[in-house]
Amino acid sequence: MTSLVKLPCILICVACANELVAQDTSALRPSRLSVELSMGPAYSRGSGEYLEESESALWGNLLAAIRVRSFAGGFLLGALNAGTRITPRAVTAICRLDANGDCIPHFPTFGIVGLGLGWENALATRRILTGPAVVDSDVAEASLGWHVRFDLAGILTRRVALVAGARATFVPNHRGDTFGIVGAGLGFRIR
Repeated sequence: MTSLVKLPCILICVACANELVAQDTSALRPSRLSVELSMGPAYSRGSGEYLEESESALWGNLLAAIRVRSFAGGFLLGALNAGTRITPRAVTAICRLDANGDCIPHFPTFGIVGLGLGWENALATRRILTGPAVVDSDVAEASLGWHVRFDLAGILTRRVALVAGARATFVPNHRGDTFGIVGAGLGFRIR
């Protein structure tokens, strides 16, 4: 995991643990804050020349969202999201030359940190978030992108839900190439 992704993950965990511990567990009203941890497959594709055309991997995502205000039959949400590849990557020392005589690089491994604004229904079973993202990789400096995520939740208890979701990130210029990352995940939400 890149250092750009580690720090927000640690900050999210500390802030959420503090908020969740401070909650009165006998309260009937759910917390304004929710924390979601999910894992699932992701597929990345780019426009440049790489040894691999694309990459499929298992990703982990951590999302902290807060209900900002009531809005349109639900709630306006603000969120911080962090995600990265969690399966190890086998990289070979192959050097295939391009037209300029340089080695063609391996497909980048990404880490994403994003802010989101969105909507959650009153039952907290559906939510959609979108916003800017900082995308870091193992081959280049961080770039700006845009991400969207949609989640469906099945309430297990007053504080815990099973969550299934889909997400997509578009990166218009990372080292001169355009990338798209799409994925799905399954996990838990704690409120």
